[in-house]
Amino acid sequence: MNQAAPANTSRTQRRNLLGDIPRLPLRVAVQVAWTSIRVRMSRSLVTVSSVILAVAFLLVVLGENVCVRAMHRVYAADVASVDGAQALRDVLDRRRSPLVMLTLLARDPAGTARWSEALLARPLPAVEPAGAVAAVELADWLRRLSASQSYLLQRNRNATEWLLAFETPDQVDALIATAK
Repeated sequence: MNQAAPANTSRTQRRNLLGDIPRLPLRVAVQVAWTSIRVRMSRSLVTVSSVILAVAFLLVVLGENVCVRAMHRVYAADVASVDGAQALRDVLDRRRSPLVMLTLLARDPAGTARWSEALLARPLPAVEPAGAVAAVELADWLRRLSASQSYLLQRNRNATEWLLAFETPDQVDALIATAK
């Protein structure tokens, strides 16, 4: 107890030195608390709003990226269709008759295939050079015939349609042999 007594005396001495602890009225305590809460809320609101702005900026950047990619994809498709239209226009401007094509295939099948792929971006149908040579020979033979003989063979078809009716060089050889 002797030790507790000096502690009590030091407390009372301190209280006498400091005086009584001020007690705020409830209205003032609530006002101080409310002001503190408002300050903390505004600080957290600033923090939250800055986070929301950062997320919004990120979404804007991502949205722009998606829009740019979509526009590029549509532009690339448009350019491809324009290139296709230009290739078609080139083919139509430099249209070649089937007999000319057969002659080209007979003389230079690889060069004709390269030309076709460059213009149309797809290869020509496979035609054997021997068949093309036979078709060109048959077209020359057909040109040398008189008009009545040519009509009897072709009827109302042009030479190209008539030539395309033959599927193999053997049919062409058989026709030439029977016509002689």
